[in-house]
Amino acid sequence: MAIVDTYFLGWMLNLEGVPKFVTGAEPFKCAGEGCTSIFLPGGVEQIRLLDTVLDRTLLQDNFLSDCDSLITYNTPGYQIDLFPPSEEFKFRNETDCMSFGQVSGEGLYMCIGSDGEKNLVVGILYIPLTFNFLTSF
Repeated sequence: MAIVDTYFLGWMLNLEGVPKFVTGAEPFKCAGEGCTSIFLPGGVEQIRLLDTVLDRTLLQDNFLSDCDSLITYNTPGYQIDLFPPSEEFKFRNETDCMSFGQVSGEGLYMCIGSDGEKNLVVGILYIPLTFNFLTSF
């Protein structure tokens, strides 16, 4: 397995099982097969003290030293609806796509674009060391 694959796979499997970082949610923009929705609430590390210095967190100065649990209200987070793009969607290779990792003998061809409805579309192709990228596309 590629170094890049191992790195991302390890982080993603850990991320999806920790409710501090992600939890399921009801989708806003999709339904049916292939539709998944997640909510990224962030962790206590992202909560800031209401102060004039914006880089102070709740983890500083023993602020939570006597705390068994923490409940926050009106705390922002991100909800992401994941669903396949329409069959008509095509990436614009010259503006949406780049290759990474060639120096390490690994390769990752990643495309990030937007469809007509302003949805973010992401595609990844692993390029093994034996793959001749320049003559294959």
